[in-house]
Amino acid sequence: MEHETLSSHKYQKPIRLKGYDYTSDAAYAITMRAKYHCYILCHPHLRHILETEWTNLAQRFPGVEPATFMVMPDHVHCMLIIHEEAKGTFSVSQVIGAYKSIVFKVWRTHIQETGINLPMSIWQRRFYEHVVRDDSDFAAQTAYILNNPIKAALDKPKS
Repeated sequence: MEHETLSSHKYQKPIRLKGYDYTSDAAYAITMRAKYHCYILCHPHLRHILETEWTNLAQRFPGVEPATFMVMPDHVHCMLIIHEEAKGTFSVSQVIGAYKSIVFKVWRTHIQETGINLPMSIWQRRFYEHVVRDDSDFAAQTAYILNNPIKAALDKPKS
């Protein structure tokens, strides 16, 4: 089923698994992209905010474990684990939505306090998730996240 998005007015396929319960105890590989594919995530203070608030998610959402985390210039890769005790309590969308909102608010405050001329808006509206199937898939997703900076450097055109 296709639906029209508010931001682009283009038709896009849904990116969530039909019928899957995203409050299930499982591991999820997540990718969040920067708005307009800009390289804003390289800013040192924003990077600090991203890392700090990712770690703080465990306090805000008991039973949710913010795991492997990697900031790239225009996107973030991470693993999110919903444990048995949180099953049915928080969805992946709720946790990621809260994370993105908190990062935005802290970043906006920093911009307002310092007067730096950088965009306040950070995130694309949606995010990509992969439901991890088993231990082998978990290892593969974790390796992908950790090796992404190396792969990105190798993929850069040589001048």
